[in-house]
Amino acid sequence: MRGYLKLVPFLFCPVFGFGQTPHEKCTSLETALKHPLEVKILQLVQGSMDSIPVSITKLVNLEELILEDNHITVIPDFVCRMTTLTSLGLDGNLIRQLPENLGNLVNLQYLGLSDNHITFLPESMRKLTKLQDLYLENNQLHELPEWIGDLSALEILWLMNNILIELPSSIVDLSALESLLLMENKLSSFPKDMNRLSSIEYINVFGNDYSEESLKELRLLLPNCEISVDDY
Repeated sequence: MRGYLKLVPFLFCPVFGFGQTPHEKCTSLETALKHPLEVKILQLVQGSMDSIPVSITKLVNLEELILEDNHITVIPDFVCRMTTLTSLGLDGNLIRQLPENLGNLVNLQYLGLSDNHITFLPESMRKLTKLQDLYLENNQLHELPEWIGDLSALEILWLMNNILIELPSSIVDLSALESLLLMENKLSSFPKDMNRLSSIEYINVFGNDYSEESLKELRLLLPNCEISVDDY
């Protein structure tokens, strides 16, 4: 999957022959449907898929669904009922609108929606309180909703290459946030109390309209955070 990949200790990484069944991870839907109770990871990437088949709901123990770089335009309702999912990767598709009930996926820890045409986030997403990684770069977001501050477990938030003109004041409630990427938007100011981002380690503001004074103030508020104005 795309984005900032965390390093997971070896002991917790399932390796075939060491805690993983032969069909736990599949890259073919046909193969996965032959072993519907065993499959936990399904990766169907860089293909010509234009819709998500309802047959994936037969994979009742599925935890990771990665459908990057296809031609998917809609996330159907049945996907939002797959509450065993902890990771959903839909980067590089043609999605314009997210379903209102996306927030039913309450066990999600990873959500990849980069490189689509998304213009807003449904309010039900505020229920994704286990979400740690949220990737929204290269979309058409004009605003980030105030409820974003409810995502209390969020550690990584990528928002570059959107059309954001301001950040919601609630963003400072994201006490677990470590990485915030804001490049290539239309931002010129920060919310008050940015020092409440107690876990923040990296912020990139390249390609925005921040003044030197506002960046200086931010660095004073967050002395242990790397604040970059470089294009990566």
